[in-house]
Amino acid sequence: MVKFRAAHGTQLAGYFLLDRTGIIRWLFSEAAERINDLAKFPSEEQILAAVRSLAG
Repeated sequence: MVKFRAAHGTQLAGYFLLDRTGIIRWLFSEAAERINDLAKFPSEEQILAAVRSLAG
């Protein structure tokens, strides 16, 4: 398994909110800043807060 990871890397998750024209208005990328953030995802409240902030 270690050889596989070394050869192919890891697939990370990303969440996006797009506006009607397709512009990304909010995003969350797993472990974007620190390796310790692997397997940490936005909570339901964080996603809803992002939606509310875009709703105006």
